[in-house]
Amino acid sequence: MAEARSLLATPAASERVWPVLAAAAFAAVAALALAGAMITAPPVITQHLAGESGAALDDAPLGETPLSEAP
Repeated sequence: MAEARSLLATPAASERVWPVLAAAAFAAVAALALAGAMITAPPVITQHLAGESGAALDDAPLGETPLSEAP
């Protein structure tokens, strides 16, 4: 019975949390840096595509410029 008590009384080895916390912090900083770079990056396409009529949308007056893609 004394042996069972001595086994139960010994504290379990504690796990180190700092490596996991450091890896999570690095992943969070990397994700925020990549998100910021994608937001501030210029668009890939800088010219509008031609409409169905063949005329560029840049030539259309502001009142006639479609706000969404035509079906």
